[in-house]
Amino acid sequence: MKIVIKLLIFFVALGVIFIVSSQPALAKSSDATWVTGVADFEIWDSSTLSWDADSLVCSAQLTDDNAQTIGCTGGVLATSHTYRIQVVVKEGPGETNALEGKNTTSYVGHMATKGGWAGTNPTPGSCGYNDFAEPDDDIGPPACSAAFVGNDLQLNNPSGGGGNKVIIADDGGIEGFMYIITTDSDATSASTSYMYIFDFGQAQNEDSSKIGINVTPSSLTCNFSTTTASFGTLTTNAVTTAYGSTTIDITSPTTVFVKLYDTGGGGGASLYYSGGDNIGSADFTYADTATLEAGTEGYGMQATTTGAGSGAVITILNRYDNASTTNDVGALELVGAEVTMASSTAAVTNRRIIMYYKAAINASHEIGSYLDTLTYTCSTSQ
Repeated sequence: MKIVIKLLIFFVALGVIFIVSSQPALAKSSDATWVTGVADFEIWDSSTLSWDADSLVCSAQLTDDNAQTIGCTGGVLATSHTYRIQVVVKEGPGETNALEGKNTTSYVGHMATKGGWAGTNPTPGSCGYNDFAEPDDDIGPPACSAAFVGNDLQLNNPSGGGGNKVIIADDGGIEGFMYIITTDSDATSASTSYMYIFDFGQAQNEDSSKIGINVTPSSLTCNFSTTTASFGTLTTNAVTTAYGSTTIDITSPTTVFVKLYDTGGGGGASLYYSGGDNIGSADFTYADTATLEAGTEGYGMQATTTGAGSGAVITILNRYDNASTTNDVGALELVGAEVTMASSTAAVTNRRIIMYYKAAINASHEIGSYLDTLTYTCSTSQ
């Protein structure tokens, strides 16, 4: 993957360039709980609606504390892939009311599924129950419907009217719920989804701990926020930062390496004026680093990462790893001597890099439009 960036001062360049001049609160009952003493939440690599069939991907032991996050451990999910989600809920012991799915307004929800770990437009499939053969258990058997309401996947019993086909977990018993889902191509690791049981005929409302689900992206993408920026008019009175910083949002199924080289002019990496003058990078001696000062020739780049995204940490090459509040910059290098300006040691999802370009001139620089062309490449190997 390659993107070419051109830098100029106060003029328009063509192509891929830079120009440099919740859920509502509900009354809760102690009846229902997600704490069952076993792996209450599981994801299986399967397209069949058969409890514990095929290959287990990951599992988690939930709590009733929604402020807590429990990781689904054991493996990672893939984008554009079909899975079966299994979850178990328990009726509190000693309660007079059974956990009953008698009506179509009751549901068990996997909240914040869409737009999170399952991607923008995941596809729900069939759903069902696992009757653990307790006394006075499921009657009918009940039907199951799985559908998104906003970002929440809700499972309910469309045949529940009249009590003829009922989901029941009686006095301390448990009930299993399962559904099929196909993740979207932009599925990503997230720790925002959680389980929720609503009403079930007995006003038993309970949310679970949040669930950390890891997803490995299927391909490498490097998205640039902009392809233009401008220094405007440079003066000897200041160090100037190009207007409009550049961001790269990176997703990779494995390691990623972002390389950079400079076209320059006049024999070195620089902002180059066609009349013959240039602004050397990082300074007039073409040193690897420089601290720019007003009235002294120099030009270079800074880069930093943010807390956005997930996966491995992006490491910035030392020469560019400077805060934008400073004037410490790293030199750009010509083609053939390109540098790996950022890299990771493992998969990343939506990790962000921000680059800043700074320049300073001295009194002897000619008036004109200075141009530089930068080329970035993203790859999964050096």
